Amino acid sequence: HNGGHPELKVSYDWLPHEKLAKISVEQLQAAVIEKSKKKGSTEKTPESLLFDLPLTLRFVGSDFIVDRDVVVNKKMQDFYVPLPEKPDVVRFDARTQVLASIQFEKPKEMLYAQLNLEHDVVGRLLAADALSKKEDQQSIDALQTALQNDPFFGVRRQAAQALADIGTSKALAALIDSRKQTDARVRRQVVRAIGSFFHPNAKLALLEILAAEKNPDIVADAIRPLGKYPGSDVDKQIRRLLQQESYENAVASAAMDAARAREDASFLPLMQKAIQRDVAFPSKTLPGAFDAVAYLGKELDERKQVRDFLTGYLNHPREKVQLAAINALGTLGDPATMDAVRAF
Repeated sequence: HNGGHPELKVSYDWLPHEKLAKISVEQLQAAVIEKSKKKGSTEKTPESLLFDLPLTLRFVGSDFIVDRDVVVNKKMQDFYVPLPEKPDVVRFDARTQVLASIQFEKPKEMLYAQLNLEHDVVGRLLAADALSKKEDQQSIDALQTALQNDPFFGVRRQAAQALADIGTSKALAALIDSRKQTDARVRRQVVRAIGSFFHPNAKLALLEILAAEKNPDIVADAIRPLGKYPGSDVDKQIRRLLQQESYENAVASAAMDAARAREDASFLPLMQKAIQRDVAFPSKTLPGAFDAVAYLGKELDERKQVRDFLTGYLNHPREKVQLAAINALGTLGDPATMDAVRAF
């Protein structure tokens, strides 16, 4: 009944002579408590509050699974569990019973084994996330194998994100080799992960994805990061996709983001045409579309055409369209629009 949540630091050790697994747990959280003073006043003091946390420790070996139910309720505790042999995997809170921040550093070999536990989806997710902090080739290979073969799409997505977090050229190569995914949710995550790199191979892969991909959301995620790359091949794709119709204009909106990143005003006619083609942009993307037009337009010596385009939406029947246009005029920064804005 106080503020805060459990913050636990967990460590594991194997005692070979006794054949005991030792789990040490420390509660790190602190809370600020209001205590009454004399004359009705209160003071706030930091104080460690301990939780009572029933949870399960799980130990997995080559031919055994041992669960031990424990209660974490002290500042520091040690738990000793007899086992037939040294476990391959140790899982703290194996049934995911506790809403807590848990620090549990494990050796890479244990993470590799945990990433292959068929019966433990959450364990595989946690292992993939933990491997995002490793940069060695064996960890990258383990994540690539999970990305290509894990039966649950969520683990494959987590593996793709982990490779993106690693951020090395070898991690990028693993992502590019794994882009053929039958599940669109995973394929989209792989494209986003590739797009997080700035590398010639990433550019080439994104262009190849655009040539083959049919899913508009994935096309949008592929064109957006291409705006940071030079080249006429990128320009060609941006111009093509600015003219492509899609649900909620997701593709055209992403192409506008790419055009803005290139800071090339030659895209403006196609961008304005895309907006005029269907002003029913969803509220989340219309402001960005208007703002991209204004951002490119502010570098022009003659801004009248862009100014007239944006002020033309100030009396639109949809209030959110009006607001988007007003904010875009702020980005344009043209003093000639002041009288129109003052009317509001």
